[in-house]
Amino acid sequence: MRGLLRHLAPRNDILRALRNLGSEEDIQGIANFLREIGTVREYELLAYHRFGEAKYQQLGRTYPFIGVKPPGTEKMRLLRSVAKRTLKI
Repeated sequence: MRGLLRHLAPRNDILRALRNLGSEEDIQGIANFLREIGTVREYELLAYHRFGEAKYQQLGRTYPFIGVKPPGTEKMRLLRSVAKRTLKI
């Protein structure tokens, strides 16, 4: 598998809506998996945002994440440090 996945740079969004997604344990588990692949050069954690909310309204659709708050700066900093420490990158 290592030969097939050269210089992998996965991205992961952080959304706290369901089952506390974006916990330290979640990120550490994902980072452990990525470390096993062996070709990860970077791992980007993306904070959830509400930029798509207006688009749902324009389309007459219900926004599925009403009331969900984006993670704070400190939370993102903590999760990124967990990922970096686990991956050793």
